[in-house]
Amino acid sequence: MVDGGVDTAHPALRDRVVRTWRAPGLTAERGTHGTQVAGVLAGSATAAWSGGLAPDARLLDVQVLDRDGHGSADDLAAGLRFARTAEADLVLTSLALGWDASAVRAAVEALVRDGVLVVASSGNGFDDLPVFPAAYPGVLGVAALDRDGRRLALSAWAGADVAAPGDAVLAPVPGGGYAPVTGTSAAAAVAAGLLAACGGADHPAAAAPAPPWTSGSVEDAGRARPRLTCPGHHDEGGR
Repeated sequence: MVDGGVDTAHPALRDRVVRTWRAPGLTAERGTHGTQVAGVLAGSATAAWSGGLAPDARLLDVQVLDRDGHGSADDLAAGLRFARTAEADLVLTSLALGWDASAVRAAVEALVRDGVLVVASSGNGFDDLPVFPAAYPGVLGVAALDRDGRRLALSAWAGADVAAPGDAVLAPVPGGGYAPVTGTSAAAAVAAGLLAACGGADHPAAAAPAPPWTSGSVEDAGRARPRLTCPGHHDEGGR
């Protein structure tokens, strides 16, 4: 996962991370975001929490955001290149750029060429504007659903390929606790967890989502998006 860093001391995330990389210039200080999405994707169950969607997965902790969630396109591109060098099977980027950065595009294209499944959030509040990396060919863009299975109000929709739950998904936070997270970051983490649980890089969803990996569709403003699912797995993270 390419994000803002993971609290590997959290009970739900101990022994989940196998390698760590940090963009030059960033410190070890991190915000909550990376820990949240890592937990939804691959956290272990604890006495206080039911666990992430793919608890057998192992994580690359690739930090490209600072503690306030800020980062550069160059750092994102470098993090994606590291994930490729580290031979990741699946790359989760629960973040969004509002412009097409050539370095990020090249890094994503290299991953897709290698057969790596890249999952990205469609963005919060962008509506019909293209958001990257989600808008790149071969990337699975994920929109968020609310608790009633409808489009989450803040979720971008036009650039998404599929939709997944992203409303108040309970997740680990730094320091050992848990808190709900809402938005397309949570939805992308749910989607990545489902895909990892269903076979990771062998999953066909990036090319053409189809049964049994989607279950019906959700329509908003005349545009339908398949709802991602994985047979035999719940799809709402740590509930």
